[in-house]
Amino acid sequence: MFAQPIFSRIPLGYAKHASAKGGALIEFALVAPILFLLVMGLIQFSWFMMSLNILTTATSIGAQLLSAERGYGTPYTDTVSQVLASAATLTPANLTITTLVDGIACQSDAACAAALSSGQGKSATVSVSYKFIPILSDLFGVVLPATLNSSMVGRVQ
Repeated sequence: MFAQPIFSRIPLGYAKHASAKGGALIEFALVAPILFLLVMGLIQFSWFMMSLNILTTATSIGAQLLSAERGYGTPYTDTVSQVLASAATLTPANLTITTLVDGIACQSDAACAAALSSGQGKSATVSVSYKFIPILSDLFGVVLPATLNSSMVGRVQ
């Protein structure tokens, strides 16, 4: 005789049993919030890392530009404009840009031009702070830092 097919020995599923109805809905209700938090956490962490990467790149470009601005009339304006342009996806109101030449702050074109003219071989530092606001600030604001900081140094050419 022929052997009985293997599929006929396996029950067709326990969903047909009265005690198992709605089990999938209960499991989903228990697992869905955890999955939602995981996905939102992943999105938030990715956004945080993207913001940090953009901030670091913009700061690096600003320091490179400031260190090469010796002899130009608008080094401070050029540096700030370049940092803002490089960090275009970040909120400009949340950015704080500080420039230093040989450890001395310069917050105007005249001060930076004077410091750079006599500062060949000295350090030109650009520091940028960004107030980071998480997507779900009530949930992730405790875990992630509120302010991202980046500082880069170049040698005045």
